[in-house]
Amino acid sequence: MNTLTAKPIRIFNANSVHQPINSPLINYLTNLSGGGYISREKIMVQNNAKEFVQWIDRPQARYFNTDIINDANINDIYPSHSITLTPNAERFILVGKMSSSASANIAVNFIISNQIHRKELKIDKADSTSENYGLLRRLYAKQMLIELNAFPEKNKKHILDIGLKYSLVSDFTSILVLETLQQHIEHNICPHQSRTKLYNDYMTYQNNKKHEEASKNQTKLTAISNLWQTRCTWYDKIITDQDRRNAFHKKISSQDYKEYYNMSHRRSRIAASRDISLYDLQLVNAMESNESSSSESIMLMMKKIR
Repeated sequence: MNTLTAKPIRIFNANSVHQPINSPLINYLTNLSGGGYISREKIMVQNNAKEFVQWIDRPQARYFNTDIINDANINDIYPSHSITLTPNAERFILVGKMSSSASANIAVNFIISNQIHRKELKIDKADSTSENYGLLRRLYAKQMLIELNAFPEKNKKHILDIGLKYSLVSDFTSILVLETLQQHIEHNICPHQSRTKLYNDYMTYQNNKKHEEASKNQTKLTAISNLWQTRCTWYDKIITDQDRRNAFHKKISSQDYKEYYNMSHRRSRIAASRDISLYDLQLVNAMESNESSSSESIMLMMKKIR
């Protein structure tokens, strides 16, 4: 990498608008080498080769490094290397971590027209109770991601950790916006403690849910325990000879009753079919002996037969 960036790298993007490009890597290489990057949109707008030649020949203002003047414990400063400053930019962002409670004195060094310019600053430790503290943390994390995204596969774990810790969108993380208690419950995501009421309501719901589940589990355990005790009592019961005799007589009595019921039912059906057949035979004989009889006489004969 040091050999690659020994001389300024300047990249002109003439690809199609929809052509995918690795912008983080391009910015990393051009900034680290002291070169620059011109997008296709900028080329189309200016459409002037002379301006691009002047841009190449013009010395670029650069951030060089940061010196810690006093003994303040400052680390993880980003940008971590020299970068080219954006022309006509209103601000330059420099972030870092300060562990000491005392103020820190630092010197930020820039290279402008091949001359080093030094700017000394006094930095106070950020107040963690300030309403802007969360924004400062995310700004710090965002500057870290700018460098790490140049090699996303290599820094995948680090990028993922930063995205989750500071709630930032990255190549490996996304943000789910939840506003109501029901949404937090549905996705099982605890609200941040800064949203006091929502956080307290969520914790109350979760505690009640745990108590309900514990109560249900205890009820199930009690029911299983009772069934087990009932079975153990049945197995432990002492069976006497009298119990065996009673059970035997009860079984025999039950079988006799069933046999008697089935036999009586069969007899009733046989007797009924026999009576019907005898009645039909008598009716046929009566009709054959009285072929010319009227319907009224036949009815009278049926009554007599019955």
